[in-house]
Amino acid sequence: MSKTKKISLTLLGVFSIILAGVVILLFSFTQSMKADPDEEKKIRDQAERYLEETFDEGTEIYDVLYDNMGNRGYFEYAAKVKHEKYGTHFLVFFNDETGEMEDTFLSDKWQDDAEKEIRPYVEKELGDVLISK
Repeated sequence: MSKTKKISLTLLGVFSIILAGVVILLFSFTQSMKADPDEEKKIRDQAERYLEETFDEGTEIYDVLYDNMGNRGYFEYAAKVKHEKYGTHFLVFFNDETGEMEDTFLSDKWQDDAEKEIRPYVEKELGDVLISK
């Protein structure tokens, strides 16, 4: 076997190993980004019970958030909820740190209310160039 053929085979082998590693990494990454249907159902059930106990007005669970990148830090799954009376969208989740169900209703409602108060002033002063929703 010639020297160039040995080098070519060695390079092909190294390239194949690197390519296989990249494929395995991509596959495992995409699998880790997918939500677990059992966990989604579990948080929906927990959120429904929590909402029945906590809210007198109507609420509707419309989706589940899977925090696959750990951005929130204190939950992995959260139910996305809409408050029918106020139109506020908020999260209901099991807080890993406190060990209890929690929601973001108050902070999200305050944010909505503040935006409704501030928006007309900002649009008047700056125009709708900077406002997007």
